[in-house]
Formats: sequence, C-alpha cells, structure tokens
Amino acid sequence: MDASVPYLLNQLPLAEASWLLWHDVLPEEALQTIYDTYRGASYQRRFSFSQLVHLVNDALTRHQGHAHKTLAQHAGSQQCPASEPAFYGKLRRLPLALSEGFLADGALRLRSRLPDQPHRQLPPSLQAFRILIFDGKTFKHAAKRLKPLQQRAGRALGGKALVALEPATGLIVGMAACPDGHTNEAKLVPRLLPQLRRRLPGVRLWVADQGFGDLAQVRRCAEGDDHCLLRLHPKSQFTPDPLQPARTGVDAEGRAWTDEIGQLHSKREGAKAMRRITLVRPGKKDLVIITDLLDAAAYPANDLLELYRVRWGIETVFLTVSEVFHLRHLIGSHPQAIIFQASLCMMYYNVLQVLRGLAAQAQQRPAQDVSTHNLFTDLQHELIALHRLAKPDDLVAGLRERAAAVVDLRAYLVERLGRAWTPLWAKAPGKKRHLPKPKHKRGGAAHFSSHRVLEEYQKTQREQKARDV
Repeated sequence: MDASVPYLLNQLPLAEASWLLWHDVLPEEALQTIYDTYRGASYQRRFSFSQLVHLVNDALTRHQGHAHKTLAQHAGSQQCPASEPAFYGKLRRLPLALSEGFLADGALRLRSRLPDQPHRQLPPSLQAFRILIFDGKTFKHAAKRLKPLQQRAGRALGGKALVALEPATGLIVGMAACPDGHTNEAKLVPRLLPQLRRRLPGVRLWVADQGFGDLAQVRRCAEGDDHCLLRLHPKSQFTPDPLQPARTGVDAEGRAWTDEIGQLHSKREGAKAMRRITLVRPGKKDLVIITDLLDAAAYPANDLLELYRVRWGIETVFLTVSEVFHLRHLIGSHPQAIIFQASLCMMYYNVLQVLRGLAAQAQQRPAQDVSTHNLFTDLQHELIALHRLAKPDDLVAGLRERAAAVVDLRAYLVERLGRAWTPLWAKAPGKKRHLPKPKHKRGGAAHFSSHRVLEEYQKTQREQKARDV
C-alpha cells in the first residue's frame, strides 16, 4: 500500500467521511445481497454489481456524470475488469426492481447513522406519525445515441419514477419506476406504498399534490392504520355535511381558511368521510387540501397547512439531485440505465444529507443551515485530489484499513467534520427573485418517450424479419 494514503485521508476529511459512510452502509457484501434479492433473470459475468455501483458513483462525484473519464482512469484496476462496451451493456440490462431495491434498502441501512437532531421539526400534533411525501419525477435529457432515437425531433425522456421523501430524516426512502416517461405517475402508487410499508413500520401519514387527490388514491393511502393529506384534485367532488358546522380561522401569515367535514365522491370508488381545508390566497388560486384525520381538535388546520407547505421540500430535493448530482448528464441511453443512475444519485443525496446533519450537529446548528451544494462542491474537489495523488487499488486498500481502525463511526465523523468546518458550508440567506415568466416558444419540438420509440422500433424489426422469412 502507498504510504502516502493515510496522510492524504488526514488532509481530506470530507472525502474520507463520504467513503467511510458509504463503505459502512453499503459494503460489497451488502451490495451483493441487494443484487441477489432483486436481480431477477440478470446475471454477473464481467462486471459485478458492486463494481458497477463504484464506477457510476465515481463518474457522478468526480467527472460530472462522464463515465468515459472514469473508465479510462480505472482501466486495468480491480474496479474495472472489462471493456467500456461491456460496462454500458451491463447498465442497460439492469432490471428496474434492482434500482428500486438498491435505493430503498440503502436508505434503510443508512438510518442508523443519522444525527441525533431531526432534519426538520414537524408540527407537534403530527409527530406521532411517520410522515412520507411522494411525488413524480420524470428523467429528461436522455441522450439520443441509439439509432431509433437519432431521427426523432424533440427531447427524449428516459423514464419516470414515483419517489418518497421522509422530511423528519431528510432521506429519500424509496421509489417505483417505469421506463415510459409518459406514464401517469398515479399508476405507480400501488407499487410504491407496499414497498415502504414493508420497510418502515408505524402509522404513516402520506402527503401528496393534487395529481393524487382523488378517492382511489385516498383509499390506497388509508389502508390499515395509515392516513393521508392530499391536495384535492380539480375533478374530485366533495360535499360538505350540513350537520357539521364549518370552522374558520387564519394561518401564520394571516390568510383565512375554512375547515369542513363531508363526503368525497367517486363513481367508481363510492364515497368516504373526509375533511376539507380551503386556504384563501390573495392573488392566487385557493389551496384546497383533504385528509381523513377528521378530529379538528387533535389535528388543527394550521398544523395540516404547515405540513402541506413542507411538501414543497420534495421539489427542492428533485432540483438538488438534478443539478448538484449531475442528473442532467445521463450516462446511459436506455431507460434502465437512466433509472439506475437516478437511484444512485438519490442514494448519494442521502449520504450527503447524513454528512450534512453530522456537520451541523458538530457546530450545534440546524441541518437546514448547511448548504448541500457547497458541501458537495468541496467533496468533489477533495475526491479529485485524492484520486490524482493515489492509485485506485492503493486508495481502496488504504480506505479499508482506515475503516477497520474506526470503532464508533458516527462519533468519528462528527469529530472529523467538526474540525473541518468552514463558514463556506453555511447556507446563504434566501432571497426573493423577481424573474420574468419564460415565454413558450411556438413550433418547439415536444418531449417523447425513449421507451415507446425503442418498443416500436423492435416491433418493426420483428415484422420485417418475419416478412423476409
């Protein structure tokens, strides 16, 4: 082993902390277990799943999503035992269940390393619930390298996922993916909710936007002891109960709201007793949310409105994952490869949230005051320096030796990140920006689903082959 590796680790605390946490949560044995559980009919020949995770991770954290540089740098090492075409071939054959299981199981294993303080304080009346926010994410900017996609006008979509976020921990806890970027994300709810119920015990409170605010989704979210808080879908019908007097009040910003008990109707699903809260927003459309938490005294309207405001955090997470972790530059062209890259980006986001929380704990400040972007930028610089100054195999050996010497990882990371703290990691105060509304370009090409084009191309090829025979 190169004798300089321990010295480099001492000088680069963020790079060391990131690797130690990743190695602790997802060592090769854990990655192999995840692969064996969710691999389906896929198999390992030239690249193991653990090597694939390492190489994509390296491309994201050091090369802004460019895999060619990573493969060239690791060529001939233990982490890259085969050619570049074999790497891309393995990526495009990964089953969606493996990407989903990797994210969900990885997030579950990461929970034991969370800092002592919660990521976000939730309203007091709702702290008994395990609150989970879910929303859809479409993976855009797919590269049109494949022959069937090259002649298509417009931007290619690489798939869609329904993603769940736990605001108390700040972790992305699971997703249900579909290769078709045009699919309705509401169709993925029956796949996502059972995944999370198996892994996250307790009474769950599901929070989602108006795309899920119909009776069919209410019934899915309210199975067992679970509850929901959803924005009312424009086509859903709610009838107030005349025997139940409406409550009125104002929120923290002085805006008026009305709280009513009634029935949510659907021709297919029948009717269900629900509670509707309507917030009047001057100059904007009224915000209407529904919930099956009917006890207004136990669950005040202001607490429910505050929780729905927290729902916007998942949009911020999507923006962070796309921009900070380079999800705008997609390594593969097939939907399976794109969805796997997305799951790895989300898992690395989770790792960074834990490091962010531990750094905040060392400074005795809220985690929200630490900038994810600035933390990741410094991490990138340290990783680049570490890999420039040490050979890949020597570096892996040195990191494993350091991991074996650490007894209490969380205490070690708090101490290391506390000493490495810099004011540059502090988040700048928010500013209101008054930007002009972007104008829609007439005649611009629309998006298209890569999955649908590839399916159509394969069908055409089969028909042509049958005619030739």
